Amino acid sequence: MPSPASATETPTRVGARLLAGLCLAFAAAGLTAPSAAAATAHRPVVSTVWPATASTAGATVTVTGRGFTGTSSVSLLSSPSASVTARPAYAAYTVISDSTLRLSVPAHEAGAVWVKVTTEDGSNLYSAADQLQYTQTGASSPSSAAPGKDALGALLLAMVIGMVAGRSKS
Repeated sequence: MPSPASATETPTRVGARLLAGLCLAFAAAGLTAPSAAAATAHRPVVSTVWPATASTAGATVTVTGRGFTGTSSVSLLSSPSASVTARPAYAAYTVISDSTLRLSVPAHEAGAVWVKVTTEDGSNLYSAADQLQYTQTGASSPSSAAPGKDALGALLLAMVIGMVAGRSKS
């Protein structure tokens, strides 16, 4: 019969004894303790972010990897460090398949961000593969066209050509 813990027994020894007792209890019940590999086996994994650069005005990017089914959020972090408390930016996303996500990343200041994919099984472990580089967009000058002006002009031109072509057939 084991002797009771003495007053001189260290916390490490008490912890080791407790762990040994839990292992015996698990074994008696026919259970096994999960391994560290099993705990991370179902986390999402980011293999690529393409394109790897985005405009500071925002962009659409594709993320490939695995484990994206059941994605609950996609965030952009200024640092992969767990100790950073800065508020992350959240990206609108569409799960295309278990291996592909399409992101609409919001406007952001120039610099690197890490794409964090979260599912019920956890979040991806950070690597160089999940980095997105925001680059400064070109500054507009007074002579540059307003956004959408070319598209509006093309639409109007198509309408006029359609009207003229329609009149010439009658």
